[in-house]
Amino acid sequence: MWGNGRTFEVQIRNEKNGGAWCPKAQISSEVKEYLEVDLQKNHLMTWTETQGRFGNGQGQEYAEAFLVEYWRTTLNQWVTYKDSRGEKVLTGNSNTYLVVRQRLELPFIASKVRFIPYSEHPRTVCMRVELYGCPSEQNVISYEAPRGEVREPDIDLEDISYDGTLSGRMMEGGLGQLVDGLYGDDDYQKQLQGEHSGM
Repeated sequence: MWGNGRTFEVQIRNEKNGGAWCPKAQISSEVKEYLEVDLQKNHLMTWTETQGRFGNGQGQEYAEAFLVEYWRTTLNQWVTYKDSRGEKVLTGNSNTYLVVRQRLELPFIASKVRFIPYSEHPRTVCMRVELYGCPSEQNVISYEAPRGEVREPDIDLEDISYDGTLSGRMMEGGLGQLVDGLYGDDDYQKQLQGEHSGM
């Protein structure tokens, strides 16, 4: 794992080297430091876990919120993860010791992933992280397709997980629902509503 050019070993439930990665400066909405995980090859990412710095009971630092960015060679750029509502900021921790496990509602394929602590106000944070997924065995590296459309208030055909370029009526250079490994109900809006209400 890399934190702004430094190599770290930070794992959930592990106290090695103080037990966490801590940015050099206090983070805020203006300060961006990150912890980068190099997976070496493409993986389908489905869950994250985060934890603060326990530090043998002495730690007081944790990230209340964070963003996730990911990289694939075929994208040739970092993409910020968004859920189905377009939210980029993910919920982090509320203390230094409890683990927060979060399902990525829209899984993505990546060879590198960055955890970026986020706060509206300056604060000191530390993080331990884990990613869950599996190696991507697909031969599709990107696809091009017409952009989906909203036909009626209850018929939305947009591919909200597509991570390539949206150019006019076309989606180009990315991946999305065609290869994310998820199979939804015939009424996928009902499925999303159930997830948002905690069902």
